[in-house]
Amino acid sequence: MQVAADAGQVLHDRDAELRQLFGRSGTPSMDQYEYRIYAKTASLFQAATESTGHLLGFEGPSLDALTDFGRELGMAFQIADDLLDFTGDPEVMGKPVGSDLRSGQVTLPALLHLGDRPEAAPWLRGAAAAPTGEALDRLVEAVRSDSAALEATRAVAGERCARALAALDELPPGRARDDLARIADYVVARNL
Repeated sequence: MQVAADAGQVLHDRDAELRQLFGRSGTPSMDQYEYRIYAKTASLFQAATESTGHLLGFEGPSLDALTDFGRELGMAFQIADDLLDFTGDPEVMGKPVGSDLRSGQVTLPALLHLGDRPEAAPWLRGAAAAPTGEALDRLVEAVRSDSAALEATRAVAGERCARALAALDELPPGRARDDLARIADYVVARNL
């Protein structure tokens, strides 16, 4: 039964969070980063929009559009969240700036920063012990100050949002499509 197979896939994807927590070694490739955020976040967005399409009786291009919209929106949401981890106000976010990097997770802003500066984090290559205190604070501040890495992260989030919005073109005009477009705009506008 297809629904059971899909449910099994969703459950498999949910364990991505656990794999993420236990797989903190090295700087990930872009493909690894994208897989992680798909498994952690975008797969849930995709499941929500795709299942809604099934419930509404959508088929073919309309169902594909909702599926694509959810996946791309989820990717944009997570990338925007990863950016907020470095650019947001800690008081508003309720966590310290750079908390993902502090917990060993290399997100897109740090990945882009370290791409040109692998020597900045030798512990991610296993060449040194993980830093604490001031050394880690300096790396977080270096990522926060890397306007090129932050702007490139904004651009990637914007591209994913644009893909989500383009998927909506397959749906009939109306309030529901307009509401989905507003949600997509909000996802990236909250920090772009």
